Amino acid sequence: MIMKYHLDAASGGKNILLGGGTLTRQGWLNWDKYVKDAQIKHDLNVFPYPFKDNSVDQLEATNIFEHLIDWKQSLIECHRILKPGGKLLIQVPHYGSVYMWSHFDHKHAFSTFSFDSFAQNSGNYFVENEACNDAMLHKTKKFSKITRYIMFPKG
Repeated sequence: MIMKYHLDAASGGKNILLGGGTLTRQGWLNWDKYVKDAQIKHDLNVFPYPFKDNSVDQLEATNIFEHLIDWKQSLIECHRILKPGGKLLIQVPHYGSVYMWSHFDHKHAFSTFSFDSFAQNSGNYFVENEACNDAMLHKTKKFSKITRYIMFPKG
């Protein structure tokens, strides 16, 4: 099964791109401390996040968790602010990828199992790994990105 690398906006819901940079998408709010036009300006390393419990429908974090100081606490905060049945998409570079080590600000490396303890406890999760062939550097297939779709049933 091939899954999309982004979530569709929940109709009438609160959908937030975490650390979205200059990315804009219809139906989504951009949360980025460093971008002038972001609708939400708050440092993702500062807790608690500025939302009430169970107030957000979907969060999408593409290439942001590897930059955070405490990614585990960030994941806990995402769980706190998501509504029951809310969705969280996390995409990070795999530790074996050149993309992981090519940015000076990457603080954490992730494997295909890094989010499993959180995801399995949530009761519903999907795993997708994007393989790439970087023959010049590795001579074998390596994972370039890890994508986790995590749904948080609360009850």
